[in-house]
Amino acid sequence: MGKLIEGHFGKPRGNAEAGESQFDSNLDLEHLTALLLFLAELRRNDPSSFSPRNLDLRLRNLISASDRELFTWANRSQKSGSGGWQSSPSFYDALIQELRNRDLITPTQP
Repeated sequence: MGKLIEGHFGKPRGNAEAGESQFDSNLDLEHLTALLLFLAELRRNDPSSFSPRNLDLRLRNLISASDRELFTWANRSQKSGSGGWQSSPSFYDALIQELRNRDLITPTQP
């Protein structure tokens, strides 16, 4: 995979021999809310942070991920640091879009 996204598509860690689950089985909604608020604020203040080309590339890679992999990436993400929300907003925007495409999260009307 390309240099820009390889950090997000690493192999799962854990004790496979012990049958340890390596991926999260559901979303941490509090963490997901913080991620969504961060992305919304960034989109409002700096729309150039979201490259359509990068978004399309990331969506193509996320399509092959399992639901549990998507949950894990969302749950274990961080605002700052390498591969964090600030440095990779297009990845997290694509992640949210893929969760929506699979009806794993749905927008609500106010």
